[in-house]
Amino acid sequence: MKKEAVVLGQHYQCAVKEDMEAPFVGQVDKLYENSALLTIVEYNSKKDKANVEELNHRIVVNFKQFIKETKVKDAVK
Repeated sequence: MKKEAVVLGQHYQCAVKEDMEAPFVGQVDKLYENSALLTIVEYNSKKDKANVEELNHRIVVNFKQFIKETKVKDAVK
């Protein structure tokens, strides 16, 4: 996804294989040149609970790893 398509405060489904085992939904808190700081709002609790706690529910995600804009209720189970 391109930086111009990412909106501050919106929710996006992302996949970051280095830090999370499954896709998750995050809310954009801050935009950088090639990435964004997200608060993780929904995730696969069976696979990623420990990862999310270790990350303090925040993660920097490259725009290339954004999958789609989503609503919180549409999160990955």
